[in-house]
Amino acid sequence: MKLTKGLRLFYQISIASILILSTSSCFDLGKVDNTLAEFDRAINRLENESANWRQVVKDLESSTKETISYELENFAETTINTAGAEMRCNATFVNDYVGYELQKKILKKRNELAQKIGASPRTIPAPLPVICNDPKQIILKGNQPQTSSVELYGYYLNPNEFQIIAELNEQAARKAKIENPSSPRVIKKRLAGGQFKVSLNLGENGISGDLLQIIDRIILKSQNQEIYILHVIHTRAERTKAKVTVNFKSVYLEDDADPAGSAEVDFTFRVNGQTKTWRNSNANSGRTYSVNKQFQVTLSKEENLSIYVNGVDEDGGWMDEDDPLGQVTETFSASRNWGLGSHNLRSNCPDGCYYVNFDVNVDWID
Repeated sequence: MKLTKGLRLFYQISIASILILSTSSCFDLGKVDNTLAEFDRAINRLENESANWRQVVKDLESSTKETISYELENFAETTINTAGAEMRCNATFVNDYVGYELQKKILKKRNELAQKIGASPRTIPAPLPVICNDPKQIILKGNQPQTSSVELYGYYLNPNEFQIIAELNEQAARKAKIENPSSPRVIKKRLAGGQFKVSLNLGENGISGDLLQIIDRIILKSQNQEIYILHVIHTRAERTKAKVTVNFKSVYLEDDADPAGSAEVDFTFRVNGQTKTWRNSNANSGRTYSVNKQFQVTLSKEENLSIYVNGVDEDGGWMDEDDPLGQVTETFSASRNWGLGSHNLRSNCPDGCYYVNFDVNVDWID
């Protein structure tokens, strides 16, 4: 964040904005008491009306004009340009942050004056951190957060004063055998960053994905108060591999290509390079035969499932050559879920002809 040069100018302007130009060598106690009261009134108003800080300063200048002069030329404009425009929450920044900075400067002058007359010093409470942007959630796929960090922009941010509290997902915590899963846990990690931006690191450098798996919400606390809540959205990791099972159940011989009688058929089944065979020496047209040949392959999403079946009527050299019953070829991609379901495919029938019946089952691997 480009704040160094801008904030330096901002602080210079802030310091110059409230300046005691002249005081009498001999105190006018009544006048000093009145000035002290005006200081207190301005501080009180700024605590409750930071949005009206310009009016507070104007009124203070008017009521204490014999003692204090304010150099306000271009003060608001410079503040907005040098700091607010880089804060991602400009209007709120100017109203609250500038108001608080003025409050501190007035307090300093007030206490300096009080010390001179022996009056008690005053303090103002430290402001709570303000978060301006709204990331809302951490998306977790499996145990992988979808971002390496969550960045929070705002002001009054002190990374060392934040406490990170985790509310657990009771079901996941019990499964992980975490004691007292209903109790919030303090995460012993620190935010990174400074007064205008802090980061909650995730993954290897921060809160691990394994830990995020059992968390529902992350609560950021400061001064024992909740400042911001991040919800952890749990989604399944994208699965990239599957165990695919192909079960060739049966063959129906439409035409055994043997007019003389029963045929001796020989079938070859091949799935992604794996091969099995089935034979029947007494096969006839119009009948269905159980083959029960099963294959299992593990495929990534980039790989296809290749099915190949070849059938032959073996004539044994008696009258002619073997009669081809045809082939069945089919390719299924991951986009088609590798052909999940039942299939009954007809061969290309060059001489004889058959149907092959098979099922495809897909089990994704996490």
